Amino acid sequence: MKGRPFAFGERDSAIGWHLPRAALTEVGLGIRDFPQPMDLPASRVLSAVRTRKVDAGVVMADDLERLTNAGVRLRVLKELSCPSPFDSYPEA
Repeated sequence: MKGRPFAFGERDSAIGWHLPRAALTEVGLGIRDFPQPMDLPASRVLSAVRTRKVDAGVVMADDLERLTNAGVRLRVLKELSCPSPFDSYPEA
């Protein structure tokens, strides 16, 4: 994906913005590796991908499943999961 247009979710979103950036960092990519990265509301990311404004984007599983069930062909590059609050806290 280096050098290709990419859409992230909103900046205040852990799942749409922070988690994907952390995953990209793990494979040696940074925000500077994407020309004009877009930060979009989650509801607009799939539209940007489908209209080819970007080559890829971060989407929620529910949105992806809904479109896949409707016959839209999309390829999943990587699945990320966000730990639940219960996974994040030590036992009392």
